Amino acid sequence: MPREARPVPEPGAAGTGAAGTGAAHTVAATTAALLEIDGISKRFGGIQAVSDVTFKVDAGEAVGVVGPNGAGKTTLFNCVCGQLRAETGTIRFAGRVLDGLDPYKRARVGIGRTFQRVEVFPELTAREHLVVAERARNGRGSLWRDLLNMGQPSSDELLRVAAVIELVGLGDVADVAVAALGLGTCRLVELARALVAEPRLLMADEPSSGLDATETTALAGVLRTVQQERGMGLLLVEHDLSMVGQMVDRVVVMDAGHVVCEGSFSQVMADPDVRRAYLGRGAGFEAGSGGPAGTGATPKRPVATGSDTVGDRPAAGGHGQAGRSPAAGSGMPPVAGGDSGASILAFEGVDAGYGPYRALFDVSFAVPRGGAVALLGSNGSGKSTVARVATGLVAARSGRVLFDGADVTGAATWRIARMGCAHVPEGTGVFASLSVQENLELAFARLLGAGRVADALAKVYDSFPILKSRRAQLAGTLSGGQQRILSLAKVLAEQPKLLVADELSLGLAPVVVDTVYEALAAIRAAGSSLLLVEQLPERVFEIAGSAVVLDKGVVVFSGPADGARDALEAVLGARAAAGVGSGGGGR
Repeated sequence: MPREARPVPEPGAAGTGAAGTGAAHTVAATTAALLEIDGISKRFGGIQAVSDVTFKVDAGEAVGVVGPNGAGKTTLFNCVCGQLRAETGTIRFAGRVLDGLDPYKRARVGIGRTFQRVEVFPELTAREHLVVAERARNGRGSLWRDLLNMGQPSSDELLRVAAVIELVGLGDVADVAVAALGLGTCRLVELARALVAEPRLLMADEPSSGLDATETTALAGVLRTVQQERGMGLLLVEHDLSMVGQMVDRVVVMDAGHVVCEGSFSQVMADPDVRRAYLGRGAGFEAGSGGPAGTGATPKRPVATGSDTVGDRPAAGGHGQAGRSPAAGSGMPPVAGGDSGASILAFEGVDAGYGPYRALFDVSFAVPRGGAVALLGSNGSGKSTVARVATGLVAARSGRVLFDGADVTGAATWRIARMGCAHVPEGTGVFASLSVQENLELAFARLLGAGRVADALAKVYDSFPILKSRRAQLAGTLSGGQQRILSLAKVLAEQPKLLVADELSLGLAPVVVDTVYEALAAIRAAGSSLLLVEQLPERVFEIAGSAVVLDKGVVVFSGPADGARDALEAVLGARAAAGVGSGGGGR
């Protein structure tokens, strides 16, 4: 892709948004720049994360920053906010040079942000998050008095907090501990916390990551309302192209640390280099259409068919561990009277939860040997809890969990893993202070022994070239999407009997999603069974021909993909009608 950015159109001539309805806020060309990024560069060891980046955001303007995972988007955000120090270049905000200014001082001059991964205090309520932010923002020492139980928020502070709670629609859950809220609501808490400081510029880093279509629509609506009412600038990093197209005046495209293209949404999406490098199969995305929320593309492969019927016996075939009897070497007793040949995993009337909160209610389903099952539902429906119960991270309170013919209810996670169950949890799951290769070597040596590490590394680097190119880089400095790929690679040293993958596409650019799904297809073709927790149902149905749909911890559908689509739409539609500001049961 060429490294010379294309000319920047005048802000007043920016695009009209994906749906042709107009961006959130259009700024006249004469408006002075609010944020100026001039020649910023940042390196991590031998990796040039950001290289000579230059663009601006005008007062009240919405600018999107898009690009593949590892393009340098979050690194750029961290340089602007002061978490990282740029090595070259200058950052100006409202005409003031920010170089050398600490993050909290940048926040006080009017820069607010949200994070790629939700950063909240689980034990605090939504209101308490905002009170802390309100009392800390002026730097008058009130926070220290609070910590010593010597002060209380004033009535004016509480009124300002209440106004922001109403603005973002958190009134029904304002006094609920964040630990009991779904991811979509936690995103709103984080947004509200940033808005309490009354920023002149809000920097939102992948705010829709992990949200379903209903939550994404609600969050976009809040952002549009806030920007219009407050006239603040918005700098948005996002992989959901429909959300970007509907919200921004202008788009900046980054790749390998460089700005490679800049213009209106429709101009950028029509650029062949951008489509090839960023969209991948998503090159079929029609600029101006908006596309399905959260997808940005229409699948072109047929829906998977075959031995995926939930609970039914598949056609004869291996499961990646030919010749190994069920529960062999596991120390777990076989199920009396159970038919271990029909399914690799079965839930029978499982209840589970966290402390006083119940997340699963009488959940029953099965994953056939050699089959692939999608686990779908809105955030807070209990999908991740199912994955954790299946792998022993959360104990079932009642019911049974069967794996490979053995009753593993209450079994330790390590024991289930040794039986052939691999788990890629939601999040990253890497050692930040180790290099990419050190993470892989540690995982492979444990799974395979030192003598087979070199072959396993070669296999992974062949499947994921991005990991090979960054093998000496500290894992903590990878992008969120690259860390997800590393998490998947760590469990693929040996073909598992069952791979439980929790939202693998979370935070990934469309072209990287292609790579991940190609890897999943290869894993299944080799004989593994798959349980795929996903937010992109159209993509997951390319591999899984059947699905389980959860709503508030209850199975509301179990069967073929076509029926699952209707069931999921009904669940999301009901949530939209009821409002998404309420907390859910499970996660």
